[in-house]
Amino acid sequence: MKNMSISHRIISLIFLIFISTPMVITLLSESVSISKSEKRKLAAFPEISFSVSSFQSFPKSFEKYVDDHLGFRNKIVKLHNYTLCKYFKVSPTKLVTVGSNNWYFFNGDSSMDDYLGSIKFSDYQLDKNSQLLEDRTAWLESIGVQYIFLPVPNKETIYEEHLPAKIRANKGKSKYDQIIEFAAKNSSFTNYIDVQKLLLSHKKETQLYLKTDSHWNKDGADIVYREIIKRAQVLLPELTPIEQKKEKDWVYNFSGDLSILMNLAGLVTETAPDLTIEETCKTKKHQLMTSLKELPRYKNTPSIHFPYTGGCKDKKYKILFIHDSFGLFLRSYFSQQFETVIYVKHMNFETAKALIEKERPDIVIDERVGRNIERALVPDPELEQMVLEAKFDTLGETTTHLRGTSWNDYLINTAKHITVKDGMLETLLSEKAPLSLKIDSPDSGPAPTAVKFDVTSKIDTELSFCYTPNDSSPYAHEQCANRGIKTGRNELYFRILKPGRTGSLVIKAKEQETFLIHTVMAKQEED
Repeated sequence: MKNMSISHRIISLIFLIFISTPMVITLLSESVSISKSEKRKLAAFPEISFSVSSFQSFPKSFEKYVDDHLGFRNKIVKLHNYTLCKYFKVSPTKLVTVGSNNWYFFNGDSSMDDYLGSIKFSDYQLDKNSQLLEDRTAWLESIGVQYIFLPVPNKETIYEEHLPAKIRANKGKSKYDQIIEFAAKNSSFTNYIDVQKLLLSHKKETQLYLKTDSHWNKDGADIVYREIIKRAQVLLPELTPIEQKKEKDWVYNFSGDLSILMNLAGLVTETAPDLTIEETCKTKKHQLMTSLKELPRYKNTPSIHFPYTGGCKDKKYKILFIHDSFGLFLRSYFSQQFETVIYVKHMNFETAKALIEKERPDIVIDERVGRNIERALVPDPELEQMVLEAKFDTLGETTTHLRGTSWNDYLINTAKHITVKDGMLETLLSEKAPLSLKIDSPDSGPAPTAVKFDVTSKIDTELSFCYTPNDSSPYAHEQCANRGIKTGRNELYFRILKPGRTGSLVIKAKEQETFLIHTVMAKQEED
């Protein structure tokens, strides 16, 4: 009995040590407020005050604190995640999809929804996107700058054979496919590289994306870099691509961002190719462009969001590279390839225009991953205004010209607040008191129509213009434009992308005021 008593005591002691060790480690460990692996803030130790509410909330708050800070917690979580991932092929986080043969796929930013074709652009949206890219090209060429649009395909569109079968079976048309296919068939915009087609053509030669990461690897980036230089050589003939190293370097036990998202860094790994280019010059140290504070456009921009400059003084040419995280893989190439490179990571094209106009690079390269491609195609009224203003006088057929005595023939509403005075139209405008005018379109077809609206305002405000074709059209409710105006006389330009034979233009003002409209002129653009 005595021996049994001693053995029971030993077992009890071991049990007590086992269950108390995590708590002892919790109490002795330094408190951590952020979980890097889970990318979230951990629960803080609850504050105690002598109140009923404090005593009532303390148990749940303390439980949350213990759950987040318990000793060995991270190791236990890792073991749980590894078991799910490796043996059950289930991701411990909704942000990652587990594929076959140790391939993992990013599921954030609606990436899998994009693969399934859940996000569909209308024909009008696709037309607007293509027109936006054409406007960028036209404006850049007017200041001596060339443009290359560089959409990057999602990893799952290149390695879809490693996706779960149930996902592959429901594949749709991605945003990338919709935009590039439309541009190829229906647009005059050609200043883009079809990176998806390029990478698929090299897929059998070597692995192009990382298995444990959402990005391409150095080999994939190298192929795209060489295609960029090939395209740029047409514009800058003295460019020659940097040579690759004869022997490839490797990174062993590499854990990418998907491993980190699953809290399995160091456990879910791969062997990845390292940088494969020869260093041809000593590159400039990257400098933050804090001088941009001098430009009114960036006066209130946080310095951390400013671009960086780099490059090689022994090279030629200046480029401006707008990019997301995929572009980081190209920086080491560009820094040795060009005399000056401006790296823009926290601005889209529309916000970078003032920087482009100031720096006047030889080329602007505009990169964006497919799952976020629409973020690179944000409507830009300022750009449309500049492009149409620059070319309006050179456009061909005038389809509508309202001035002098012609106003009465084109007025749709003839309320008391509208009068024709000295050949000009004086009207009260507001959200509730719009002006409606007829707009004619050419018989030659539905080419875009550029409109010039000459108006004098008593206040700084905003006008909205919404065009509706009288004949049947899928774009009836979508063709609207907004323009800010200043006190005094303003020339406003906007585009009717898909006009009918005839249509109505409805004009409203943000604030109620009387405006004097000098003339409205519409001209046909080239289709």
